[in-house]
Amino acid sequence: MQNLLAESDVMVALKSGTAEKHQAVENLMPFFREQFSLQDYTRTLAAFLGFFEPVEQALRGAADWSDVGIDIQDRSRAHLLRNDLIALGLSASQIASLPRTTSMPPVHNLESALGCLYVLEGSTLGGQVIGRELARRFGIDASSGASFFLSHGSRVGEMWKEFCAVVRNHVQQADCQLLAVEAARQTFSSLEHWMRKAVTHG
Repeated sequence: MQNLLAESDVMVALKSGTAEKHQAVENLMPFFREQFSLQDYTRTLAAFLGFFEPVEQALRGAADWSDVGIDIQDRSRAHLLRNDLIALGLSASQIASLPRTTSMPPVHNLESALGCLYVLEGSTLGGQVIGRELARRFGIDASSGASFFLSHGSRVGEMWKEFCAVVRNHVQQADCQLLAVEAARQTFSSLEHWMRKAVTHG
Protein backbone atom coordinates (compact mmCIF):
# COMPACT_ATOMS: atom_id res chain seq x y z
CA MET A 1 0.00 0.00 0.00
CA GLN A 2 2.86 2.39 0.76
CA ASN A 3 4.07 2.49 -2.85
CA LEU A 4 0.55 2.88 -4.18
CA LEU A 5 -0.14 5.78 -1.85
CA ALA A 6 3.12 7.52 -2.59
CA GLU A 7 2.48 7.44 -6.33
CA SER A 8 -1.27 8.00 -6.58
CA ASP A 9 -3.80 10.76 -6.35
CA VAL A 10 -5.22 10.53 -2.83
CA MET A 11 -8.76 9.94 -4.12
CA VAL A 12 -7.48 7.01 -6.19
CA ALA A 13 -5.69 5.72 -3.10
CA LEU A 14 -8.86 6.01 -1.01
CA LYS A 15 -10.97 4.22 -3.61
CA SER A 16 -8.52 1.38 -4.21
CA GLY A 17 -7.53 1.09 -0.55
CA THR A 18 -11.13 0.66 0.57
CA ALA A 19 -12.58 -1.28 -2.37
CA GLU A 20 -13.09 -4.61 -0.61
CA LYS A 21 -14.40 -2.92 2.55
CA HIS A 22 -16.82 -0.87 0.47
CA GLN A 23 -18.02 -3.99 -1.34
CA ALA A 24 -18.62 -5.78 1.96
CA VAL A 25 -20.93 -2.97 3.06
CA GLU A 26 -22.73 -2.91 -0.29
CA ASN A 27 -23.33 -6.65 -0.06
CA LEU A 28 -25.31 -6.07 3.14
CA MET A 29 -27.59 -3.44 1.69
CA PRO A 30 -31.12 -4.81 1.14
CA PHE A 31 -32.66 -2.11 -1.05
CA PHE A 32 -32.76 -4.05 -4.31
CA ARG A 33 -33.78 -7.43 -2.92
CA GLU A 34 -37.08 -8.78 -4.20
CA GLN A 35 -38.61 -9.18 -0.74
CA PHE A 36 -37.49 -5.77 0.59
CA SER A 37 -40.45 -4.24 2.44
CA LEU A 38 -41.27 -0.85 3.92
CA GLN A 39 -40.75 -2.41 7.36
CA ASP A 40 -37.29 -3.55 6.25
CA TYR A 41 -36.58 -0.04 5.02
CA THR A 42 -37.61 1.50 8.34
CA ARG A 43 -35.36 -0.91 10.22
CA THR A 44 -32.48 -0.12 7.88
CA LEU A 45 -32.93 3.63 8.40
CA ALA A 46 -32.94 3.10 12.16
CA ALA A 47 -29.66 1.22 11.85
CA PHE A 48 -28.13 4.01 9.76
CA LEU A 49 -29.14 6.54 12.40
CA GLY A 50 -27.40 4.42 15.03
CA PHE A 51 -24.17 4.76 13.06
CA PHE A 52 -24.34 8.18 11.44
CA GLU A 53 -25.41 10.16 14.51
CA PRO A 54 -22.48 9.29 16.80
CA VAL A 55 -19.95 9.34 13.95
CA GLU A 56 -21.11 12.77 12.79
CA GLN A 57 -20.91 14.02 16.38
CA ALA A 58 -17.32 12.80 16.61
CA LEU A 59 -16.43 14.38 13.28
CA ARG A 60 -17.76 17.80 14.24
CA GLY A 61 -15.11 18.11 16.92
CA ALA A 62 -12.31 16.37 15.04
CA ALA A 63 -11.06 19.31 12.97
CA ASP A 64 -11.48 23.01 12.39
CA TRP A 65 -13.58 22.38 9.31
CA SER A 66 -14.10 26.00 8.36
CA ASP A 67 -10.33 26.36 8.01
CA VAL A 68 -10.23 23.65 5.32
CA GLY A 69 -13.32 24.84 3.48
CA ILE A 70 -15.91 22.32 4.65
CA ASP A 71 -19.28 23.23 6.16
CA ILE A 72 -19.57 20.13 8.34
CA GLN A 73 -23.08 21.06 9.49
CA ASP A 74 -24.30 21.28 5.88
CA ARG A 75 -22.88 17.82 5.23
CA SER A 76 -24.36 16.20 8.35
CA ARG A 77 -27.35 13.96 7.63
CA ALA A 78 -28.42 12.30 10.89
CA HIS A 79 -31.26 14.83 11.18
CA LEU A 80 -32.54 13.62 7.81
CA LEU A 81 -32.67 10.08 9.14
CA ARG A 82 -34.70 11.34 12.08
CA ASN A 83 -37.08 13.16 9.73
CA ASP A 84 -37.48 10.05 7.57
CA LEU A 85 -38.21 7.84 10.55
CA ILE A 86 -40.85 10.29 11.78
CA ALA A 87 -42.38 10.33 8.28
CA LEU A 88 -42.53 6.53 8.43
CA GLY A 89 -44.40 6.57 11.73
CA LEU A 90 -41.84 6.43 14.53
CA SER A 91 -42.23 8.75 17.49
CA ALA A 92 -39.49 10.97 18.88
CA SER A 93 -39.23 8.74 21.96
CA GLN A 94 -38.90 5.62 19.80
CA ILE A 95 -36.11 7.28 17.82
CA ALA A 96 -34.35 8.38 21.01
CA SER A 97 -34.39 4.79 22.29
CA LEU A 98 -32.79 3.29 19.16
CA PRO A 99 -29.33 1.83 19.77
CA ARG A 100 -26.24 3.79 18.72
CA THR A 101 -22.85 2.36 17.85
CA THR A 102 -19.98 2.72 20.28
CA SER A 103 -17.44 1.26 17.83
CA MET A 104 -16.10 4.48 16.43
CA PRO A 105 -13.61 4.92 13.57
CA PRO A 106 -10.51 6.95 14.47
CA VAL A 107 -10.90 10.68 13.88
CA HIS A 108 -7.97 12.00 15.87
CA ASN A 109 -6.59 14.41 13.28
CA LEU A 110 -7.56 16.07 10.01
CA GLU A 111 -6.30 13.24 7.81
CA SER A 112 -8.23 10.55 9.65
CA ALA A 113 -11.31 12.77 9.87
CA LEU A 114 -11.23 13.30 6.11
CA GLY A 115 -10.82 9.55 5.60
CA CYS A 116 -13.89 8.91 7.71
CA LEU A 117 -15.85 11.66 5.98
CA TYR A 118 -14.90 10.12 2.62
CA VAL A 119 -17.10 7.14 3.49
CA LEU A 120 -20.04 9.26 4.62
CA GLU A 121 -19.82 11.65 1.68
CA GLY A 122 -19.39 8.84 -0.82
CA SER A 123 -22.70 7.37 0.30
CA THR A 124 -24.52 10.43 -1.05
CA LEU A 125 -23.68 9.30 -4.59
CA GLY A 126 -25.19 5.83 -4.28
CA GLY A 127 -28.03 7.36 -2.31
CA GLN A 128 -29.41 8.92 -5.47
CA VAL A 129 -29.84 5.45 -7.01
CA ILE A 130 -31.43 4.12 -3.82
CA GLY A 131 -33.76 7.12 -3.73
CA ARG A 132 -35.09 6.28 -7.19
CA GLU A 133 -35.65 2.68 -6.11
CA LEU A 134 -37.56 3.84 -3.02
CA ALA A 135 -39.79 6.00 -5.20
CA ARG A 136 -40.44 3.07 -7.53
CA ARG A 137 -41.18 0.57 -4.76
CA PHE A 138 -42.93 2.61 -2.11
CA GLY A 139 -43.82 5.91 -3.76
CA ILE A 140 -41.83 7.92 -1.21
CA ASP A 141 -39.66 10.94 -1.86
CA ALA A 142 -37.58 13.44 0.09
CA SER A 143 -40.67 14.74 1.87
CA SER A 144 -42.11 11.37 2.84
CA GLY A 145 -39.24 9.19 4.05
CA ALA A 146 -36.34 9.30 1.59
CA SER A 147 -34.58 12.58 2.43
CA PHE A 148 -31.45 10.83 3.74
CA PHE A 149 -30.76 9.09 0.45
CA LEU A 150 -31.74 12.12 -1.60
CA SER A 151 -29.63 14.48 0.52
CA HIS A 152 -27.99 17.44 -1.21
CA GLY A 153 -30.46 17.00 -4.09
CA SER A 154 -29.17 18.57 -7.29
CA ARG A 155 -26.04 19.69 -5.41
CA VAL A 156 -24.78 16.15 -4.77
CA GLY A 157 -22.25 16.10 -7.63
CA GLU A 158 -21.00 19.60 -6.88
CA MET A 159 -20.59 18.84 -3.18
CA TRP A 160 -18.69 15.63 -3.91
CA LYS A 161 -16.30 17.52 -6.21
CA GLU A 162 -15.78 20.17 -3.52
CA PHE A 163 -15.01 17.48 -0.96
CA CYS A 164 -12.52 15.77 -3.30
CA ALA A 165 -10.75 19.10 -3.85
CA VAL A 166 -10.38 19.61 -0.09
CA VAL A 167 -8.95 16.12 0.38
CA ARG A 168 -6.47 16.59 -2.47
CA ASN A 169 -5.42 19.94 -1.04
CA HIS A 170 -4.89 18.77 2.54
CA VAL A 171 -3.82 15.12 2.19
CA GLN A 172 -0.80 15.03 -0.09
CA GLN A 173 2.13 13.30 1.61
CA ALA A 174 2.28 9.51 1.60
CA ASP A 175 2.12 9.22 5.39
CA CYS A 176 -0.92 11.49 5.49
CA GLN A 177 -2.58 9.42 2.78
CA LEU A 178 -1.97 6.30 4.84
CA LEU A 179 -3.77 7.87 7.79
CA ALA A 180 -6.74 8.84 5.62
CA VAL A 181 -7.01 5.45 3.93
CA GLU A 182 -6.75 3.55 7.20
CA ALA A 183 -9.46 5.71 8.77
CA ALA A 184 -11.70 5.14 5.74
CA ARG A 185 -11.09 1.40 5.94
CA GLN A 186 -11.94 1.36 9.65
CA THR A 187 -15.07 3.44 9.00
CA PHE A 188 -16.26 0.92 6.42
CA SER A 189 -15.44 -1.94 8.80
CA SER A 190 -17.33 -0.29 11.67
CA LEU A 191 -20.31 0.36 9.39
CA GLU A 192 -20.29 -3.20 8.10
CA HIS A 193 -20.19 -4.65 11.62
CA TRP A 194 -22.96 -2.36 12.81
CA MET A 195 -25.25 -2.91 9.82
CA ARG A 196 -24.70 -6.66 9.84
CA LYS A 197 -25.83 -6.82 13.46
CA ALA A 198 -28.69 -4.35 13.06
CA VAL A 199 -30.12 -5.32 9.66
CA THR A 200 -29.60 -9.05 9.51
CA HIS A 201 -30.51 -9.75 13.11
CA GLY A 202 -33.02 -6.97 13.70
